Amino acid sequence: MLLLLRAARAVAHAIVGAISVGGGSRSTRQWPYWRRWQAVRMLQDEPQDEAPRTPEPPPSPARKIGKPGPPPAPPWEAQPWPEPIPIEEPKPEPAIAAAIDAVLDAGPKFRRPRKSKRYWRPGVGVMPVTKPRVILVTRYWGGLGLAMLMQRQGSDVLCAFDYTSVPAKELDQTKKIGTGLVQKIPFDTAISRYSGTGALWVFDGNDLPKVAESLKRSGELVIGTSKLSQQLEDDRDFAVGFAESVGLKVPESQYFSDYDKAIEYLEARPDRAFAFKPDKQDPNATYVPLETDDLAKANDELREYLHSLTVTKKPSFVIQEVVHGVEANFELWLRNGQPVAAFADLESKRKLVDDLGENVGCAGNYVFGLPLDARGVRTTVARYLERAEVGAYTGSVDVNVMLVDGEPLFLENCWRFGYNAYPVIFQALATRPMEEILRDWVAGTGKLPPSFKDGYGASLSLVVDHPKDGTPIMIPEKIHESVYLYRAYHDVDHVAMVEHWNEVACVTAHGETMEAAGKQCLELAEQVAFPGKGYRTDLADRDLETLPIPRHEALQSLGLVPGQPDDEEAITALLGVIE
Repeated sequence: MLLLLRAARAVAHAIVGAISVGGGSRSTRQWPYWRRWQAVRMLQDEPQDEAPRTPEPPPSPARKIGKPGPPPAPPWEAQPWPEPIPIEEPKPEPAIAAAIDAVLDAGPKFRRPRKSKRYWRPGVGVMPVTKPRVILVTRYWGGLGLAMLMQRQGSDVLCAFDYTSVPAKELDQTKKIGTGLVQKIPFDTAISRYSGTGALWVFDGNDLPKVAESLKRSGELVIGTSKLSQQLEDDRDFAVGFAESVGLKVPESQYFSDYDKAIEYLEARPDRAFAFKPDKQDPNATYVPLETDDLAKANDELREYLHSLTVTKKPSFVIQEVVHGVEANFELWLRNGQPVAAFADLESKRKLVDDLGENVGCAGNYVFGLPLDARGVRTTVARYLERAEVGAYTGSVDVNVMLVDGEPLFLENCWRFGYNAYPVIFQALATRPMEEILRDWVAGTGKLPPSFKDGYGASLSLVVDHPKDGTPIMIPEKIHESVYLYRAYHDVDHVAMVEHWNEVACVTAHGETMEAAGKQCLELAEQVAFPGKGYRTDLADRDLETLPIPRHEALQSLGLVPGQPDDEEAITALLGVIE
């Protein structure tokens, strides 16, 4: 044992003696770094002569007993870093150089401090949502206002976006929508984080029906879209056949995928007026000749329009006969195939006063609740309950019809959270928070609890011809809860619009009569400000038969909705009834 201790002490002395004054290990791996540092230190500390100096070899590393050590490292001298090679910077083009100089010379620009306290400020963003109760799924942000409404009512709301099919030219602007107004994350991220947490998934359009149905199958609470609702909206030929299968009559309609064939069809019927209604994937807009009183002129007008269309891909559209009557929309809310609520919606689509100009999503409308057994419901939308596909369906079922001689003719479907109907329902008519109503609709039992006011809800769309990114939308603080934003974001210190969408917002109001609700909307619209603001001023009038109030009174006269018309004589003339 004594011999072993003496041997160990000898080895320790050998190791200590092998370590230089500079410290550090002399292993092969660390040696170059230590040597470079020591060489520089020696050059700085020791006096230098001009004669060349041969570096001393490093001391041999310690050897283990009975085994040869590694060969000594080759001598070398640390070299100073080479001087950088100067590289001449490329000179920009004169025009670019001038532009850069102009920007640098101008200096930073700062916005003036805000002075006015008149207008509503949403604040810089909203509080982060750790566990959302409601997840609003969107692609084009039609439900931004619904998310903001639920947020105001105290719901923990998260917006989940999927921009898969958003056109490239609109993508940058679409990504801005909602910023600073709501919390938002990618849809895939929302699914991975919040599936199975009890959240309510609200789809604001018919863009992601397969994913919605997958969530339903996994036990999630889902409302807003389905494969059937998407097909009924996007495929007009399918929608026509579906309506005919439940006994709804349809104006003469013909599906086409060739413009020349459609023109031949119109030429064979020169004394009848028709409308052009493209499927969703068709890039052209719906076209209805305005002057349909002159049938031959209207027919010729549509043929000329079809001649002007350029075929960029295979077209897909319906030519449908124009019929005169009372247009209305009837809607049912279903839970597992059973009705729980019913509404009527009377909207105006034309952008300009007197129903002139192009169609917009909705220029303004009126919504009111109906008994589930109202004749207008039974003879129109309730017919879809016969279809097996609706037997277990939860969501909205609607039909837009033209009443001719008291009989409904099918026009189109929109089984989703359409605007302006849903802003009116939840912002003007609802008596309970939106999240509560939706959860009762999706997962409740029995009848829907009382949730809506009597009377009428109204909306009025605020539009602009040339939307410009960043343009301020000025909403007075006292009315901001009556303003429904379509597509906007919070830009530093104000609410701002984005490009590509002409519909900026709508105002909503409630009244005991349609006229009262409509006049309140006009008063609200006057108070909202943004450059180029426009809106219709005649939707509370009754001097044009296609306006909502005369149409409502016509429905009352026909016994389709409750109540009696105020102007029997005018309604008799509208319906063409001769006493």
